[in-house]
Amino acid sequence: MKRGFILIPGAGMSDWIWTKLASLLKQRAVTIPRRMEVNTYENRLNGGFEEILDYADKVIKESDLEEIILVGHSGAGLIAGELAKRNPKIKHVVFLAANLPASGGTALDSFAEEIRQKNIEGVAKQAEADRIPMKLLESTFRTYFCNRTSEEDIAYILQQEFQPEPVCVLTHRVDWQSYPPIGKTYILCTEDKTLTRQQQEDYAANLAITDLRYLESDHMCMISNAKELAKELNGIAEEYSR
Repeated sequence: MKRGFILIPGAGMSDWIWTKLASLLKQRAVTIPRRMEVNTYENRLNGGFEEILDYADKVIKESDLEEIILVGHSGAGLIAGELAKRNPKIKHVVFLAANLPASGGTALDSFAEEIRQKNIEGVAKQAEADRIPMKLLESTFRTYFCNRTSEEDIAYILQQEFQPEPVCVLTHRVDWQSYPPIGKTYILCTEDKTLTRQQQEDYAANLAITDLRYLESDHMCMISNAKELAKELNGIAEEYSR
């Protein structure tokens, strides 16, 4: 039986965020590197959420893995949750500091009503660019995403590129009704400055996740605390393999 991890990066990220972690995992790890197979401005602006799931399913099929632990980070939380409903190869889902709206809600619901439209407008504006040098976002990342990340790892992050998120990820209404009876774990990053501890606990409750684990990390946990995160993921994989 071919078992392994499928890793989905958060908004704007790509497979580069998993390089450090993947080397510490005991099972094979495959990354879904982008949101859509055809990552054009038109698709980012007007594409549907099903296109995102279809592309992820294609990557899973090409991986040849038969039993999967799916890992979704940050804005990929709702993608991981929805993907697990339609792909029977997924046996366990791990949500890392992930946005998990309540059933019937959208990712925008985590923001105050008066700034929701501004968020859509901001994402739509970013979608005009295929890639944005991470160096241009240094101040934001240092303050909110990498507040517990070493200078060496920040230097690595700043060499990468930010890939704008499709608008549909913000506007898609999730449906957690009749959720499959598979394992679910939420890993809460205690030093995260993008999501509070209470927000993360509420997100876990939205999908009735009882396996809630706490990691001393900022939002970029797969880089800033890769060893402890790998320990958690390897442990989950061992428990499932028994």
